[in-house]
Amino acid sequence: MAAAAPAPTIIGGTVLPAMPPMSPTSETFATLVGGLGLLLLGLPLLADGLMLVLGRRVEQRLARPPRSALHACVTGWLASALLPGPSLVARNTTVQLDAGRLTFARATWRLAGGVSGGTAIVVVVAVLLGWGPQPVGLDVLGVPLVAVGALLRAANAGRPAGAVGEAVAGFGLVCVAVALLFNGFVALQSPVGGGVRIGITLAVLGTLLAVMLPVAHAPTLLALVAVQSGLLSVTGGACVVVGAHIGLAMTTLLSLVGLSPNARRVASLQAAAAGVAAVGGLALLPVFAWATGGTGGAGLLAAFVVGIALLPLAVYATLTDGAAARGLAWLPAGDDTLGPAPMDESLLATPPVAVEAHAREVERLVVTTRRLLRGALDGQPAEALRADRRQAEALDVSADRLAEALHRTRLDATLARQLGRTRRCQHDQRASLRQAMAGAAWSGPMRQLPDAASSCSDFTARAHRLLDALDADRDPVTIAERLAETRAAGEATRLGLVTSAAAGAIDIDPMAATLRWHAAMQFALDLQALSGRRPAPATHDAPEATQPGALTDAGETLPST
Repeated sequence: MAAAAPAPTIIGGTVLPAMPPMSPTSETFATLVGGLGLLLLGLPLLADGLMLVLGRRVEQRLARPPRSALHACVTGWLASALLPGPSLVARNTTVQLDAGRLTFARATWRLAGGVSGGTAIVVVVAVLLGWGPQPVGLDVLGVPLVAVGALLRAANAGRPAGAVGEAVAGFGLVCVAVALLFNGFVALQSPVGGGVRIGITLAVLGTLLAVMLPVAHAPTLLALVAVQSGLLSVTGGACVVVGAHIGLAMTTLLSLVGLSPNARRVASLQAAAAGVAAVGGLALLPVFAWATGGTGGAGLLAAFVVGIALLPLAVYATLTDGAAARGLAWLPAGDDTLGPAPMDESLLATPPVAVEAHAREVERLVVTTRRLLRGALDGQPAEALRADRRQAEALDVSADRLAEALHRTRLDATLARQLGRTRRCQHDQRASLRQAMAGAAWSGPMRQLPDAASSCSDFTARAHRLLDALDADRDPVTIAERLAETRAAGEATRLGLVTSAAAGAIDIDPMAATLRWHAAMQFALDLQALSGRRPAPATHDAPEATQPGALTDAGETLPST
């Protein structure tokens, strides 16, 4: 029986010719392209919605230093499982390393847990595909979810319900995309064969998809649907997954350019995890093909994906903190210990970590300033101290930028007090740096004084003892005693110089230069004693709300002598 001709379209009495039916090839191509587009749209929408709903709570959990390697792994796994995509775990790990709250060994465990936890979305899609021989009803389920999510998002813009709607709409789009891709793959009716060449080709295809597609796990999800539809064997899908890990490692290594030192380390650890998963997957492919016989559905492929994602944990379990640091020694990190730490806006997402980062930046400033002050006490000229001065000024600017950004955030009372103490210490170090450089400028004329070194030796020795006590974080009473000794030695030296000049034993100009040097050094030492101990980050658990930008100063001062 011949098919009925399509009815003509009549508009305003004009008969329009009927559109010719779409060819099966064009329909299949449109279905596949539409499914891929909806998948690339739905996955980020789902991730963004979950980030708005759960992101702050997850970040607060990640901000707490892990108690053990297992704790670091579990928190990384949960964060990636609840929030698809490795960006949150990687960003938070970078911030924790910048703040000095995380060692390299714990960072490797957290990132390895994040890699394995990121496979949760793969398991969810495999479950959806495994409802039956074909994902019947996914489009029926997905379309209402998209409608409900869109309505929630539109009616509750800027509210938590709107974020939930965004996540629901994203999940609905993923369901519709999976259904469209499944139908498109089934319509191709040309299953891909097996063999080594086909496996290599599929692995290369997976690598290209991972490089070209901007969404994490998209190549793996495509492989899942292709396996369930019969287009690929489960071994062929595993080849695509291995290629996707190779592509992820390549793109991560390419992103190292222009990153901060700790961000380069984190990216390198991620690339290493992807590389370990790829190498392990290649080694397990023959065993996997033999065990499955090349037959199986999305569930078997999902098990393979989860299995190779756990391989980095087995490798990282053998790394100590020193081994992890040595493995990353090839990175051009620069002077991470005393140089300015990289400060970005991601720090402000977790104020406790940002306040700790500011305290550690000020601590670097303390170390650099005291090192410069020791050089000035030893009579080094200003030119010899130029490098330390540039480093200290860069640290001061970096700490200022972070403090100004923290003033614009909502800090609780505990964090505000901690920030106030570190800010006061920073101001003292800045003034001490100026005085030390001013004293170093007089070191040249001071050398014209006969026996200048011997006349200032007692003051210099006692000044170094004071700095030693400060570096050792001695108690305030000891520091006050050392400061009093330094002042007494300086006063005796100045009295001796004035007496010698009055008797005509020394010239006036070298004496005046030496007195100015003494005054500058004593002022710098007073400021160092005033700042007292180095700033120590305070623990922060229970928030206590206060006004934005609140700043208090509850630090103790030394008793005057």
